[in-house]
Amino acid sequence: MEYQNSEDDTQAIRTYFEDLAETNAANMDINSFKYDIVPKSQLSAQQCDGCILMQGSQTIAKFKDTAANTVQINMALLRLSKYQTDILLTFNNPLHISERSSSHAAEPSNSQTAWTQEDFNTIVRTLRIIDEGLFG
Repeated sequence: MEYQNSEDDTQAIRTYFEDLAETNAANMDINSFKYDIVPKSQLSAQQCDGCILMQGSQTIAKFKDTAANTVQINMALLRLSKYQTDILLTFNNPLHISERSSSHAAEPSNSQTAWTQEDFNTIVRTLRIIDEGLFG
């Protein structure tokens, strides 16, 4: 993604979160926002200046549904100022599926195979950039 020039990383990732909400025509719960910094020493992608994690929830109506579902959105923003590029990883976890939603009839995922917050954190920390030519 194009590098988000902001005062700080928290504002940059929040801008991406708000853009996602606007694209999805979703409502955000700003009281649910949580931020965490991942030190560069904990990243496999050492080309990154740093990484910030954000977690929040959005209320989203899927497809042409009128019933909205509550989805926890996890984001990781890896900053590469050298290339004026951001890498944005997202992970969505449905928290509540409305009984009137077209997704309500879907089988819930098996708790043994469901992705976890720890899985997401592992992906963020172990992501590697092998070919920097990708950035131009």
